[in-house]
Amino acid sequence: AEALGVYLLRGQLAIRQKNSGKAESAYRGVLGIDDSHAGAHDGLAQAALIRGDWEAAAEAALDAIECAFFLPRAHLHLGVALAQLGRQTQAIDALRVALRQYPGLRRAQILLAQLYEQIGQTELARNVRLAADGLGVEQPGDLGMTTPGTAASSLTHDRDSSSTPDPQSPRPPSAQTVFIVSGLPRSGTSLMMQ
Repeated sequence: AEALGVYLLRGQLAIRQKNSGKAESAYRGVLGIDDSHAGAHDGLAQAALIRGDWEAAAEAALDAIECAFFLPRAHLHLGVALAQLGRQTQAIDALRVALRQYPGLRRAQILLAQLYEQIGQTELARNVRLAADGLGVEQPGDLGMTTPGTAASSLTHDRDSSSTPDPQSPRPPSAQTVFIVSGLPRSGTSLMMQ
């Protein structure tokens, strides 16, 4: 188990350094220990995105999804790879799944908006872009891409400051959200406070 963690850390570091060879080696080490490790398959997808191997990225992302369907970043990586392969409809489907699983995944929203524009769905693109603008900055993490392309290079741009967020767009709970459940506790009843 310790070796698995070391491989995972090496892979994550290599992805941040955009070193696809080291990342692939580390994630293959994880798969040598646990061949159904979804995170390692997704790491291979990220390494393939770094080197611009869209087919390998799509295949590795699908392997990750097969191991664990609820993996928003794997769906995002699949969407990026499919978009680069010119398969917009399938890329849109993958990105929509990513956003259903994690609505705050801003990069998926940005790419989804671009794909909607490419297929002529400007109203959908506008709505998705407004939702992305309303979310602000997502959690740290990189797609690990260096190869420029329509879908890949645009994911590094900041949001358009001329857009105004839609106040009706759904937002994930913030760190300051407080839920209070009141009532008299009884035997077998738990209170939730966050």
